[in-house]
Amino acid sequence: MTAASRASTVAAMIAATLAVAACGGDSDSAGTPAAATSATVPYYVEVKYENLGKLKLERYLMDPSIEDKGGQEYEPVNLIIVNGTFKQCPNPRKERLAPGESFTLCAPVLLPKGKTYERVRFHGDVLQDPYFWK
Repeated sequence: MTAASRASTVAAMIAATLAVAACGGDSDSAGTPAAATSATVPYYVEVKYENLGKLKLERYLMDPSIEDKGGQEYEPVNLIIVNGTFKQCPNPRKERLAPGESFTLCAPVLLPKGKTYERVRFHGDVLQDPYFWK
């Protein structure tokens, strides 16, 4: 499934295709502080982005999030692990996405235990409603 987000000038346009939304396990956070991981379940959301427009797009504007069955949104997290491990999510780049380029981004999202994953959310254009994938 692909969603295209379009600015009113059509100078900025991006295609976002959900690759996978996978639930991780307790072993993904072995050795990390218990307070940070005992109350959450890691999800790894991979989305392919392709710049279909004429402008370079900022990477930080392309993070997907997930929603639980109650409609609560959970955004990706930046994890700093001092001691221990956490399954790595590949981060392909920090710079802008040039016209015609694409990459697949993986975003780690921590869903509180007891909450049920419902769908992936991408909000590429603040002037339009977000796109959702199951």
